[in-house]
Parts: sequence; structure tokens; C-alpha cells
Amino acid sequence: MTLILRLFLVLTFSLLVWGCGTGKPQNTPQLPAPVPAAEKTQEKPPEAPFFTADGAAVLRNPFQKCVEASTYWRAYIQQKKNEGARRPYLAFSLTSSDSGTDRGGIASVMVKIKLAMSDPLSRKELYDDEVTEDASNPTMNSKSLLEEHLKTLGDSRMLALLADRAALVAMAHAGGEIAADVPKILSGNLKLLTPALLKSLVAARPDAAWSLPLLKNALRSRDARVRLAVLQELPAIKLAETQQLELYQELLDSSDAAVRLEAVKQLQNLGPSAGALLAYALLNDDEAIRVSARNTLLEWGPEARKATPVLLQQVGRDQDKPVRSRALSVLASIGGEESAAPLAQALVDQYVETGWAVEKLCALGEKAKPAVPVLEHAFKVTDTVTRQNVLLVLQKLGPENAAFIANQGLTDMEKEVQTTASKLLTEIGPDAVKPLAELMSDTRYSVRRMAVMTMGKIGPPAIEPLKAALADTDEEVRARAKSALSEMKVITVKPRPLNAWDKVEDPDKPKPASYKTVTTRDGKKLLAEKVVDFGDSYSIKLDTGKFLLLKKSEIEKIE
Repeated sequence: MTLILRLFLVLTFSLLVWGCGTGKPQNTPQLPAPVPAAEKTQEKPPEAPFFTADGAAVLRNPFQKCVEASTYWRAYIQQKKNEGARRPYLAFSLTSSDSGTDRGGIASVMVKIKLAMSDPLSRKELYDDEVTEDASNPTMNSKSLLEEHLKTLGDSRMLALLADRAALVAMAHAGGEIAADVPKILSGNLKLLTPALLKSLVAARPDAAWSLPLLKNALRSRDARVRLAVLQELPAIKLAETQQLELYQELLDSSDAAVRLEAVKQLQNLGPSAGALLAYALLNDDEAIRVSARNTLLEWGPEARKATPVLLQQVGRDQDKPVRSRALSVLASIGGEESAAPLAQALVDQYVETGWAVEKLCALGEKAKPAVPVLEHAFKVTDTVTRQNVLLVLQKLGPENAAFIANQGLTDMEKEVQTTASKLLTEIGPDAVKPLAELMSDTRYSVRRMAVMTMGKIGPPAIEPLKAALADTDEEVRARAKSALSEMKVITVKPRPLNAWDKVEDPDKPKPASYKTVTTRDGKKLLAEKVVDFGDSYSIKLDTGKFLLLKKSEIEKIE
């Protein structure tokens, strides 16, 4: 018996908190020692030994003394007395063991007290928790230390905490004003909180108005287990979206890395409906969280549409470039028209790869219409490549942008931009003829030349403006218009009659040295009187007076 007691001593004691009505409840099992009798004023008789082991007396009811001493239990009992309702059933179980004596001659023991609280009628479990106490003494052996420690359980600080926690759960189930006091009590005494207590309290009062302040207070706990327990209990509470966002922001801003990561995992498990909450994680200081959140949002794609309002705030110009870049990549993957303007602004601010932004804008198609004002404003920047990209995107968005491309692109100071505009207008076709014809009234002959050349490439839809260009004051404009109309067989260019004094050149005579030979990649050789570099192409005036516009990629060499 002595050896068994030293290794593992189990004491089980059950309490029943009776109702405050008259008489005993019917069909109630007869359990030893009814608990809290705080309302009794007479002196209690001396406690008799509850059991004796090898002559060591243990107090008859160490738990009753502790429960009766609980301020919260007294408040709860008074409330139930006023209501005439029955109180929860409390079952304590105590496990004691000694760890022996170490080499230094110090004996140590451990006592674990478990509490299970249940409804007096349904026997449904309301609360289940435990506390552990250790004791050591260099002057006693482990058996004696264990017996002495058991005698002091009535004054155990840990047992008092357990009793207080059970009382708080009972108060939460009671409802009314006494339940409203629970979050206030815990806000000033966070050491009472345990994961088990938090779970029982949320189960008792899952309404957001009651549980949300409780969870926010729990996030201030020094116990990491309690902070993680907040995440575990969140699904049990019905929170509005704004309340969820507010709470998850606190979780993601937690100084505890484990809490932050667990919050992201929980949001990911919630699916695209949690897009707005997960988008907030893109601002987190923890790189692992930012990467994880971004990858998940990109994976959700268009389904993450709820994240759009948060992402639009993050792409604002007051944010850092890395923040804007992460948010814009997710916005683009969602693919709504809300991403059009930020993508266009990205072309101006150049905080993302330009080609990527152009690609995403073009992929939006009709949804990119909101970007047009931003793109037109962006054309005023000094960067040549940006202006070319703006023209490209505008052309992809529809022929209604032909006027802007013609008026801004063909009048640009840079040849590269002019050439790009001419090419894009040619691809637009007939819808570009009207704005090109209007440019023929421009005072700059260089602009009129580009307009005539572009109309010539468009072909028959531009016949009338080309005919009008035959009367232009600039010789090269007239020549280009005549060449274009001749190719369309609208007019026939007759050779001018020779006068007697005109010099007739021998056709076999070598051409002047100023002429250049242009060799194309398909092997053709062209004799050019003049070659003008237009960036990615050449404007070539042939010895016949005809003009050609060839891309540089089509030309092998110029000699």
C-alpha cells in the first residue's frame, strides 16, 4: 500500500451545487458534501479526516473550502438563489504522485486537479479544465511530502484559480447582468484565461456582442496558448465582415509569429470569401506571411473579388512600391475593370515591369475602358517608351482612340513615337482616316507627310483626302499622295514631256554615288535616292520617286 501510494494516489470527490428553492430536487443522486453554502452564517463543525493513509490525515473536503472562498462563486450563487434555479454539477478529480528523491536529496511530488462542470438537468458538459501543482522539500522524503501537500489543498492558489474559472463559465451560462460582467472581469485579470476556459465561454455565449470583446482581451494574454485559442474559437462566432476584418488585423499584427501564421492559414482555409481579410496580410512585416497570402490570392484569381477594395487602397500612390506591386499583381489576376486604372498608373509610375502592365491591360479588353483617361494623361510623360506603350494600349482598347493616337502620336517630337503611331493607325484602318485627314491642315509639313504616308498604307478608304493632298504646298507631301494614288490606280502619273533644253540621261549610265542600295532579307535590291531612319523602320525614297516604309527587321543591309 505504501509503495502504491508513493507512485500514484488517486482521490475522487464530487460536489453538487443545490438549487436555492425549497426542498431537494427530485431524482437527484445522493452525492457527498454539497458545495457552496456561502449564505450560511453558523460556524461549521470541525472537519473530520476524509481518509487516512498510513496514519496521515487528509482534510475531509479541501475543495469545498476553496470554492466557498471564490468571490465569483458567491456572486453567482446569490444570483441563482434569487432566481430559484439549480446550479451546475461540479466533479473534481485529484491525481497525486511522488517523483521520489533526486541525487541531491530533494524530494518532489506532483498533484493534478481536474474539474468537470455539467448542467444539473441534461448533464451536458459545460466546462472541463485542470491545474497542476508541484512541491519539493529537502528535509522530507517524497511520501511525507505528498501527504503534507495534500493537507494544504484547501489553500491551494491553483485550485482557487480553477474554482474562479468554473464560476465564470457558470456566470456566462446564467445570462443577464451577471454574464455581462465576465468579459469585464477577465479584461483586468487575464491570468484566469486558459484555452479551455475561452472555449467554454464562447460556447456559452457565441453572440458577437458578448464574445468579441472577450477575444480581443484574450489576444493581450501573455500565454501563447490562449492567443492561439482565439483563432480556434473564431469560427464559432458569427461576426460581421467589418468585425472579422478588425479582429484578423489584430491577429496579423500580433507580435507572436505563431499567431500570425495560424491566422493566415485559417483565412486560406476559409476560401475566397476571406479575400478581403487575406489581402490585409499583404501589408504584414513578416515576409513569409506576405508571400503566403499573395500566392493564395493569385491562386484564387477572379474568385478573390472581395479583396478588391482593400487592394485598391494598397495601390495608392502614398504606398511604397513593393506594397503597390504586390497588390497590383493580385488585382490583375482578379481581372476586373477596377484593375484598369491602377495598371495604367503603373505605366506612369513604373513600379512594375512595363511589358507586364501593357499585357495585362490589353488582356482586359473592354474592361480596360476606365484606364483611358489615365493613359491619355500618361502620354504627357517624357519617357519615349512609355508614350509608345500608351499608344499601343489605346489602340487595343478600340478604334475610338484613333483621334488621340493621330493627334498626339504623329505630332510627337520623337521619330520612334511617330512611327509607332503611324503603324497603329494603319492597323486601325478606315476609322483612322478622318483624324488623319484633319491633320492635313497642320502647319508642320512633317506632320502632313506622316499623315499622307499613313493614309497611303490604309488604302482606298483614304482616296479623297489623298486627292486633296495633291494640292499641298509641300512637294514631298504631294509626291507621297501621288505615289499612293498611283499604286491604287486612281491616277496615272505620266512622264513630263521633254523640252529641247532638257538633258536626257543615258539609262545605262551608272547612278550617282549619292544613291544607296537597300538589300531586303528576301534578296531584293532597291536603289534609294533617300533613306530616313524612323526608329524601328526606314522611310525609303526610290530612284523612281516612289516611297516605301520598311521595318528594320525586313532589311538585310544598306550600302
